[in-house]
Amino acid sequence: MKQTIDNAGQMQDVFIAYGRGKSFSWGGFRVLFDWFEELDPDYELDPVAIDCDFVESDITTILKEYDLADIDELRDRTTVLEVDNETVIYQVF
Repeated sequence: MKQTIDNAGQMQDVFIAYGRGKSFSWGGFRVLFDWFEELDPDYELDPVAIDCDFVESDITTILKEYDLADIDELRDRTTVLEVDNETVIYQVF
């Protein structure tokens, strides 16, 4: 059965139902919903796969963890979605 998700709140509800509601902030869910909606409006939501493939973190932590000079180096390696000035969601690489 396919479920239609019309907004970030519904997306967050599905993540909560799968026990993954704390994986992303509210802003993170909004950014992810918009990105997937733009990527493919008929995208079949898989909260487990998204939770395994994407991480939300502050930029400073990511740069230290991967020994990167700046956020552009991260963008060169993977998909980066900006949540706010200090936080991004990136696809694990």
